[in-house]
Amino acid sequence: MSRRESERNSRKRSDLTLKVISHVPFLVFKMGVSYLKFKSARRKGAKRFKKQLKGSGLSKDQIETLTKQYEDMGRVRNYLKGTSGLSFLGGFGL
Repeated sequence: MSRRESERNSRKRSDLTLKVISHVPFLVFKMGVSYLKFKSARRKGAKRFKKQLKGSGLSKDQIETLTKQYEDMGRVRNYLKGTSGLSFLGGFGL
């Protein structure tokens, strides 16, 4: 491989790297918005679930326990705990 070809390949790699890096802020923003939408839907669902349980005649303790379990099923961190390769997320409070 000549020096010229080597420089051209190097430039192509750096251009590709810059293109990828330039998309990172957009992806982070989009993931953040999606997370907030998911969290909001989870909270609304838990409220509806609790309301339905109140109408069923269960005790307050049972309602609170079931509602807490329902909320915990939808937590993102519970999904990420079992995912290999994402152990670095533990440092971010997940």
